[in-house]
Amino acid sequence: MTKNIIKTDKAPAAIGPYSQAIEVNGIIYTSGVIPIDPATNTLVEGDITVQANQAIGNLIALLKEATEIAISKNDSTITVLDLTLNNCGWFNYYGIEYSSDCYIKATVHYSAGVKAKTEDFFLEPSNKKTTFYSFVDDALAGKKGNKIASITFEPLTTAKENIKIYGFSVFNREIPEQEIFIQNDTHKLGIDLLWGGALSYLEDLDSNVQAVSVDGKIKVDSNASDRYNAKAVNNNVNLCRFTFVNCIC
Repeated sequence: MTKNIIKTDKAPAAIGPYSQAIEVNGIIYTSGVIPIDPATNTLVEGDITVQANQAIGNLIALLKEATEIAISKNDSTITVLDLTLNNCGWFNYYGIEYSSDCYIKATVHYSAGVKAKTEDFFLEPSNKKTTFYSFVDDALAGKKGNKIASITFEPLTTAKENIKIYGFSVFNREIPEQEIFIQNDTHKLGIDLLWGGALSYLEDLDSNVQAVSVDGKIKVDSNASDRYNAKAVNNNVNLCRFTFVNCIC
C-alpha cells in the first residue's frame, strides 16, 4: 500500500492532528471541506451560493495538489502516470504540463484501435510550470490514438532530480500542411513537419540567388550569373535543398 499526504496553502489549513487530504493507492480521501477563505483563514460572508462556491473551490485546490506528481530518480525509468482505465476517445495531439530541473526522456504508451503504440519525446528543464505539445506519430497521414495506457519518465542524469507532472491532456487538432513557411524581411524558411521540423527550404529575399555552371562545377551565389560571367542554370535556388543535394553528391 502506498500513501501520500496532500497539503496546500490554497485550501484551509488543518486545525488538528489530521491531514487536509491523503492519497492511498490512487484514491484521494479529503477531510471535511468548509467555506473558509485560505488567504484569511476566516469563514466567507454571504448566502449559501457564496459559501458553496468557496467550499467547492477549496476542494478543487486539494484535488489539483493531489494530481501533482513529484519524482525522484532512484530507478533508470519510472512509470508515473498509469492511465490504463482512461478511455479518452480519439486524439492526434497531446500535451503535458510539468516542471523539472533536468532533461527528461519520456515515453507515452497508447492504443490506436487494437494496435499498441509507443512514442518517445524529450522535455527540457524548466523551473516553472511549462507545457509540451506534440502530434502523435503519423498524424500527418491521418492516424490517431484512442486510449492512453501509461507514460514513463527517465531523468537524463545520474543524481536524484526534482520533477513534477501537473497534468496530461489529449486533443483533436486540424492537420497542418506537411511543409509550412515562416519569413521576415530577408529570408523565407520552410519547415518539413514529416521530418520532425527539419529545415526544408531557405530563400534569400534580399538578392537573386542563382546557380551557374563554371568549368563543369555548380556554384551558388547572389547574382551568380554576373559574378562568374556564366549562364544561370537555376534562377530561383532553394538554398537548403540545393546544399543537401550537393552534400550527397
